Amino acid sequence: MNFPLPSRRFILLSLDVLLALVLLLIIGWIAFLRIRLLGIENLENPISIQSETAYQFQVSLGLLWAVFSLFITLQLTFPTHANVNVANKVKQS
Repeated sequence: MNFPLPSRRFILLSLDVLLALVLLLIIGWIAFLRIRLLGIENLENPISIQSETAYQFQVSLGLLWAVFSLFITLQLTFPTHANVNVANKVKQS
């Protein structure tokens, strides 16, 4: 059986999504470490640790979402050179 190879556009899109997930993982890990270090530094007042940690967590999630949204927006607004070539080939055929 001959299975069709995935298109170049599909491969590039998959790589873009993979890159976005790796960036989210890195930013999430940094946010987790910051929250953990913040909790270790403020052991004298556990109530402030919880509220401060919750605030840091919300800020970190907001930053994660902003970076992810920016990355996706840039990919959709300014397609890469390879994506433009694929679009031109589709138009020609």
